[in-house]
Amino acid sequence: MQSSPERATGGMATTGHGHSSGHLPRSAVPLEPMTSTEMITVIIADDHPLVRFAVRQSLEAENDIEVLGEARTGKEIVDLAHDLRPDAVVLDYRMPVMDGMSAARIIAQELPGVSILMLTAEEDPVLVEEAIRAGIHGLVQKSDRADVLPHRVREAVVGRSGLRVTVEPERIRHLGG
Repeated sequence: MQSSPERATGGMATTGHGHSSGHLPRSAVPLEPMTSTEMITVIIADDHPLVRFAVRQSLEAENDIEVLGEARTGKEIVDLAHDLRPDAVVLDYRMPVMDGMSAARIIAQELPGVSILMLTAEEDPVLVEEAIRAGIHGLVQKSDRADVLPHRVREAVVGRSGLRVTVEPERIRHLGG
């Protein structure tokens, strides 16, 4: 995709160019790449510019995913989600000002149609429990291959869980209350 002047900032929340086709209903998004007229819109947040760049590259390599903007803090991603109304948000677990889990809770509550995926280096089953409670649709390990992220975005947008860490059954029973 061509870069736009709005994207060139020093790590602050940025937006890309809009897409005229709008958002797709969840039921219309297959797991395989879609045609160029059916785009999944995404915003990303990480406090490390290199990670944001890698995430953007991984997603924009797909012909059915468009990155609308970037943020470096949890607060910025919440504001960007309200402004842009993407299909999905990909955010880091640890960020300044507001962490990813707190930002995810707000986005899930205030924008329930937005799918949320969390990037993490953590491999803790307790994190999965917290993610479920926060309304996160998928976890992506920072050690995963680059092609995993677009696949998980598609899964989340069609309503399939991307929570791949095993949680003991007795702990799952306690998640609802």
